[in-house]
Amino acid sequence: LNQEAPAKQTIRVGAVGDSFIFKTQTTKPTRYLVSPTAGVVLAGTEAKVTVTLNTGSELKELAECKDKLMVLSLGLTEEESLELEAMTEKERFFKVSQRFGMDGSWSKAGKHKIKCSFLLPST
Repeated sequence: LNQEAPAKQTIRVGAVGDSFIFKTQTTKPTRYLVSPTAGVVLAGTEAKVTVTLNTGSELKELAECKDKLMVLSLGLTEEESLELEAMTEKERFFKVSQRFGMDGSWSKAGKHKIKCSFLLPST
């Protein structure tokens, strides 16, 4: 772990079956930069989400890390999928964010938790 340069990890989010939308959350938003934070995964494709550890994190804090990243997902109908496919990336992001903001969407979302861990250099 180089404290001068940010550490990065890429997560692949794939749609084996139907299309879906996703949104990411972290327990430490000041420690991690997640990009994109939301998106669309059309059937048969995948999205790449990059998680970057901000520089300046103390090694001791990382050794005792209990941070988590959660990926929320909601399935799409074929009509919704076609509508999103025709949009620009910016329009998609707005539409996905809006959909997750709707009442009741959170309770219907699939939730996938990922525990953060670090392999620290031996001293």
